[in-house]
Amino acid sequence: MRNSLQKLRPGALEQQGLEGALKKMINEFISVSHVEITLCWQMPPIDFEKTKEDALFRMIQECITNSIRHGHANRIQVVVWHEESDPGHMRIVVKDNGAGCASIVPGYGLMQMQERIETIHGSLRFDGSNGFVCEARIPLQKGEWND
Repeated sequence: MRNSLQKLRPGALEQQGLEGALKKMINEFISVSHVEITLCWQMPPIDFEKTKEDALFRMIQECITNSIRHGHANRIQVVVWHEESDPGHMRIVVKDNGAGCASIVPGYGLMQMQERIETIHGSLRFDGSNGFVCEARIPLQKGEWND
């Protein structure tokens, strides 16, 4: 499953931007896993630089993969939004109803996700107490959107 989804990046992101690429990826996951995945996109029109767009796409992709593979989740929610109370940042939350975990020991996937988010000056936190939640806070750069 991971190999087929890795191939989506170039065309999907280049042609449709992050929101469209996420919708396409989620539909692909649904078709091969039969997991209920919802995307709630609450962002104004935005023009991400390619590095940031790729990091965000890969983070969400890794979260969904982990939810299915390790958490055995059957419902996953992805929420992407911009809060007016935090105007210089966007947030991404991926939450599942899977097994969760009392103690999170980052493996290769979580460490790589952390590195990608740090590369774009964002922060990432995990919570495994009720299913699994991954939350990212990403700074928005001048010129990415019109405020």
